[in-house]
Amino acid sequence: MSRYLFALILTVTFIYSQATLPTEESLIEGQLPNGFKYTIKPNPKPKNRAELRLLVKAGSLEEDDDQKGIAHFVEHMAFNGSKHFKKNELIQYLESTGVKFGTHLNAMTTYEHTLYKLTIPLKHDYLEKGFLVLEDWAGGLTFDPKEFDKERGVVLEEMRARDNVGLRLYNQSKHLFLGKSKYMERLPIGEKEVIQNISVERAKAFYDDWYRPNLMHLIAVGDFNATYVEQLIHKHFAPLVNKSDRQPASREIADHNATQILSITDQELTRNALNVQYVDRLEETRTKEDMRRGIIEAMMHELFNLKAKEQLLKPDPKATTIHLTSGTINSTKGGYRFVVSYQGEDELPALKELYALLWSFEQYGFAQANLDLIKKKMLADNEKWYKRVDDQESSALASQLYHYALNKSVFVDYDTQYQLKKELIHDIRLDEVNQLFDKVLGFKNRVILFQNTTGNRISETKIFESIEAAKKRTQDMSQEKALPSSLLSHPLKPKTITSERYDEQTGVYEYTLANGIKVAFKPSDFSKNQVRLDAFSYGGRSLYEVNQLDQAQKATGFVTQSGAGAFSPVDLAKILAGKKVSVRTSISKFTDDIYGTANSEDIETLFQLLYLKLTQPRLDKTVEANQKKRLKFQAEQALNSPRIRFQHEFLPFAYKNNPRIFFDTNESIDKLNGETMLRLFKERYADMNNFTFVIVGDVSKEKVEQVISTYLANLPTQKRDEHYIDRDIPYLTGKQSFVRHYNNENIAHIGLTFKSHVPYSLEHKLTLDAMQTVLNIRLRELIREEKSAVYGIRVTADISRFEKNKSNATVSFSCDPQRRQEIIDAVFQEINKMKKEPVTAEELKVYQEKFLVQHETSLRQNSYWVTKIINSYIHNTPLNQLFELPKLVKNVSAKEVQSMTQKIFGNDIMIAELNPKP
Repeated sequence: MSRYLFALILTVTFIYSQATLPTEESLIEGQLPNGFKYTIKPNPKPKNRAELRLLVKAGSLEEDDDQKGIAHFVEHMAFNGSKHFKKNELIQYLESTGVKFGTHLNAMTTYEHTLYKLTIPLKHDYLEKGFLVLEDWAGGLTFDPKEFDKERGVVLEEMRARDNVGLRLYNQSKHLFLGKSKYMERLPIGEKEVIQNISVERAKAFYDDWYRPNLMHLIAVGDFNATYVEQLIHKHFAPLVNKSDRQPASREIADHNATQILSITDQELTRNALNVQYVDRLEETRTKEDMRRGIIEAMMHELFNLKAKEQLLKPDPKATTIHLTSGTINSTKGGYRFVVSYQGEDELPALKELYALLWSFEQYGFAQANLDLIKKKMLADNEKWYKRVDDQESSALASQLYHYALNKSVFVDYDTQYQLKKELIHDIRLDEVNQLFDKVLGFKNRVILFQNTTGNRISETKIFESIEAAKKRTQDMSQEKALPSSLLSHPLKPKTITSERYDEQTGVYEYTLANGIKVAFKPSDFSKNQVRLDAFSYGGRSLYEVNQLDQAQKATGFVTQSGAGAFSPVDLAKILAGKKVSVRTSISKFTDDIYGTANSEDIETLFQLLYLKLTQPRLDKTVEANQKKRLKFQAEQALNSPRIRFQHEFLPFAYKNNPRIFFDTNESIDKLNGETMLRLFKERYADMNNFTFVIVGDVSKEKVEQVISTYLANLPTQKRDEHYIDRDIPYLTGKQSFVRHYNNENIAHIGLTFKSHVPYSLEHKLTLDAMQTVLNIRLRELIREEKSAVYGIRVTADISRFEKNKSNATVSFSCDPQRRQEIIDAVFQEINKMKKEPVTAEELKVYQEKFLVQHETSLRQNSYWVTKIINSYIHNTPLNQLFELPKLVKNVSAKEVQSMTQKIFGNDIMIAELNPKP
């Protein structure tokens, strides 16, 4: 199969061959005499930012038998002392520049490689120092023995945190895909005994063997001078020396050439799944014909998934979801993976439904009409991608180039990609897609994996009998019913825009329509060819009493799955083929919400879809029955998860058994009624009373005025005056504790929640953010770095804008159960220290720099403006406040942070502990 199956539709990469396709001309690629490779791409979005990636083509496969887990351990040590940054100085320095640990500064280790990621603000000497950081990662780690032993504890805590149901299921089944290869014994997280006992010398030996320039590739993308960046690369990496000539481990996995079958389970499993994977070798894309093959594969995926969705709309399907995706195993093996969800003991009926589909397509082929739809969509996607090639985020480009570097790819010239995709999509025939599907079903290397909550071990005989029996249930699905080309049966006449005003400072137009609906519009070129729409009205679930609360909460889900007007969800997908539009609704706690996105040329279709969904909602009886059945199964199995079981008991305890706090049960699901949910949906949306719409994006004022006067102005409204209800849900006061022993692993999950009564103001919110930032850093340095007691510890804090005088803060972490009280005590000690002593000027500066770096980027993002404009209407606050934020942030004082700490961390404390079983 093609390595770049789905990437071909968006950004195609090619491998150098004798018929090399042209490289994108904006790239600068090179290799130093020591073998160090680099790729540079200037990119202006976002402004004043650089994305740096250091790829080391060595991972856990390169570990010796006594080093299992050391590749990952070495990655940790990159943040714990190097030639130019002692101990934890690296993180402290980068945070002082506005870099966020975990977001802008991170790393990962896989079987085959290690990747270091760094985002740098481009001011002062930050770029130069960023390269100093990369230089140290590449060749300057110091491996201080004391820091090594401290980090050993952090790695062990990460290992504890990752010992979960997902890892256990993977370990049960990995032999099916990895065979007897070295992958079987080299899980990147490593082995506990090795990490506990390995010496710093063996870690240093791995670093010297494998962190060498001829296995490294640097990617730099950003708003910089490429010539200067290339000079920095030569300066910092040319002196590196290859200290070893050891060859990387083989990436080959032997073919099994037979069907392997396995049933696995786990006591914490909450859902059933069936995976059927036809394993194939990943083929590099080298030529035009290789590209053709990749597009055919993508078409096959789309055609299968389109028809699979239709099957699930039938009464009582045993397979509750069916989906075809690409199944990557490693850098050389992948395949075609059919993923099926099912309930209870329906594994064999679900398998039979899957294979009835597979055999139907093998016998009759796909529908030409559907291929035409897929082609239309692909051609439209190609056009839209081409329009936005100069408007890509540097982080996205860095990710693409990282994958290209991994596979020695050539990043093909954009014009060539566009033209070839256009030509090939037009040219590909239905018989080529059908032939590929038949070929896939003929692969001998097949894995059938059942993952179930029941512990059933399904016999191979019954499995093969079910697959064979499915041949008697084939259907000819090569013919399709005709659908209209338009969503609406008749055109709408535009109505009057009754008022218009413009705010020069914010660049926002405000309209009032004839039916009373308000619209705010901000034209922007932040994201080329993209438009975003959000809308709200006061009310939400707060308006409903307990007996209707669950119906209101689930109404939008049931209605959405039913389609709209005369169309099912699959019909809508077909009619919208080639259009990039989406509309969804949500009845939230205090508001009724609408969210929409579209490419600029599809904005008319966006509003047509919006109008259809709001004026002609439907709730299909079959959808209702199927969804209720799924909900029941989910409710029954959810309690297998210790965390979910804990939440089901904790929340009623903390909120005094308030009936507005509830969870699904068979009884509550039986009470759900389609007619009631549809009525509630219509109450909230069919009458668009008090709605305010916000539109931000790359679209003209004239076009916006045309669509809002045609579609929004024709929406029905009444003169109701609604507002949300602040339903006070009382919680336990004083110092409380809630402890349960449900964990199956030796781990404790701790949450310390503080309730308080700080009123909302912008100044209070910024001060709270400062407090949260400082405390997060302090607890990370104390609990993780100094005590080596956790892998991560997190502080969150908030002041409600909907509920009067309600604020809260939570400190959460997972740890060794034997150390939980020690850590809890240390957290309280640090909080009390912040209550008694003002934070330092340096700590405030870190917060201010982080805020300003993020704020500068946010002002160039549609999502930021939509959120700010919506909130200004919801809470009746001036939008131009956002221009005052830098000044307000700089005015946050140490005394104010101290005072906020005292108020937020008051006497109403809940200590929640989820501990191991006795």
